[in-house]
Amino acid sequence: VSQSRYKQPQPINMYKLISIDDEKESLPGYSPDNADSFHLESAKIANRKFGQELKKIKNKKVILMCGGSASGKTEFIAKFCPIDDHSEIEGIVFDSTLATENGAETKIRNIKRSGNIPVICLILPYSLNRCFRAFHKRDRKIPEIRFFQTHSGARRVALWIAKNHSDVELLVYYNHLTGEAAESDGDYKISKIESGLGFVAIDFEGREDLRSEER
Repeated sequence: VSQSRYKQPQPINMYKLISIDDEKESLPGYSPDNADSFHLESAKIANRKFGQELKKIKNKKVILMCGGSASGKTEFIAKFCPIDDHSEIEGIVFDSTLATENGAETKIRNIKRSGNIPVICLILPYSLNRCFRAFHKRDRKIPEIRFFQTHSGARRVALWIAKNHSDVELLVYYNHLTGEAAESDGDYKISKIESGLGFVAIDFEGREDLRSEER
């Protein structure tokens, strides 16, 4: 990415979380070993809840998480998007891979129609190798093809949003381990993030920086 700056993301206000993966755990017959078989049903439930929650708020930020399986979206939410189901919330976080243009278009349209503000939050793993290892270590068993579909799809959707929805805020974060970010990568700040999972925001000079990645 040309002319980008890196900065630590800051904690934000209380949000209502809707997660496709969380919905799976409440379905009869679900177990981590057959998680993929429950995806469509859990997605329908999450989407229905999403529509219901949109009707309860106005002029609030609605964050659509975007990123491949095991990229660190759930960890990002836990660290920077405090979740509260009881007090007055500042918006909604929808936790999914957002790997198709049609899905993104529908959610962005519904958010705008409800009088709220769509925000896309793309999580990119600094190392796909580490991400793939984490994918295999998870309790939820999902076919490998889903890993590649969701990672390529999420990147494609982010580029599509950059080109077609200039009014929608697009946030991009790298997720990495300190030891995997060498100073030779061009920005010494990358190697000095806290140990364990670290998230660094990519601050673009303009959307042309992101669109240039497509060429």
